[in-house]
Amino acid sequence: MADVKLELLTLCDHALTSKEGKLSIIGIFDRMFVKKTPSTFARFFVVAVLTGKPESQHKIALSIKDPQGKEVLPQAKEIAIKLGSQGRSNIITDIVNMPLSMTGEYTVTLSEKGQKLGEKKFGVIKVGASHASKVHSADLPN
Repeated sequence: MADVKLELLTLCDHALTSKEGKLSIIGIFDRMFVKKTPSTFARFFVVAVLTGKPESQHKIALSIKDPQGKEVLPQAKEIAIKLGSQGRSNIITDIVNMPLSMTGEYTVTLSEKGQKLGEKKFGVIKVGASHASKVHSADLPN
């Protein structure tokens, strides 16, 4: 059993933590729209809230896999965290120019020492020119 638990895992347009430690998540989504594949998604954030033993340290692995199970991130992301005095910590990871080789269901996974803490699935959907005008322009990568 992992020493840390995943309380929240989401994708969003932007996230930040105030000086008081309050987490703000802006523009939560579970779909990305592309005009063609392959493509890239300009920028988004992966946000997680973890709980566990106060002041404990952890190395959390972030993985994003395409519908065929192939790793999408060019380099493995390992995030070192220290839980606070109340046993909580936020992870905010900025993902820039993520390659999208195909449409379908992608999976974001957080794990520690090879044990999965949780996952979040999101869809990559191809839209045509007529449908693209109905989709918010921030949802469309260049």
